[in-house]
Amino acid sequence: MRQISATRTTRPRQPDLESMSPAAAQRWLNRRNDWTEEEYFELDNERRLEYDNGHIEVVPVVTTIHDLIMLFLYHQLYAFARTQGRDLVMTATTKVRLWSGKYAEPDLKYMTAANLARIGAEFWDGADLVMEIVSKSRKDRDRDLTSKRRDYAKAGIPEYWIVDPRKRRITVLTFRGKRYQAHGRFGPGSIVASALLKGFSVAVDDVFGQKVPH
Repeated sequence: MRQISATRTTRPRQPDLESMSPAAAQRWLNRRNDWTEEEYFELDNERRLEYDNGHIEVVPVVTTIHDLIMLFLYHQLYAFARTQGRDLVMTATTKVRLWSGKYAEPDLKYMTAANLARIGAEFWDGADLVMEIVSKSRKDRDRDLTSKRRDYAKAGIPEYWIVDPRKRRITVLTFRGKRYQAHGRFGPGSIVASALLKGFSVAVDDVFGQKVPH
């Protein structure tokens, strides 16, 4: 699926990116803006990294609440996928190619059985549905609310859920024509239903009711 250029560029000796702070890891990666896709996939690293035409970006470290919300939604999607036969849902451990030279790592991604051929050993070629749990900082919020919305629309991903813990709101966007339109914005007391996955729904209060056990 992925085509690799035969030309290799000498790259700096890789430090242990996982042991570095996100800012330090980003500074090291910023020493180059001509990373190849092959080098991106070969990086020995447990961090979430996204690729954009030679630039590699460190995805912000998530909070415990972020992870709890992601795991809750994963289990809800996984239970639904099992009722559909061969549908597949995964967390951010697998990359998604949005288009040639552009890879993302959504918090959650879902592929229906009809499109399983688009799942490769190293990455998914798009997805049918993606979800992002919005982070706290202004930069990270802009990333999920604006940049990701633009990128996922450009990639033609049919449905994008923006899960916003700060506002306790879930926005479901559906792809129509060349852009996203709001299928719905759901706050406390609401039930969120997918437009794409008929029969899949979750309660907003359950999503944002996730807490660290004491």
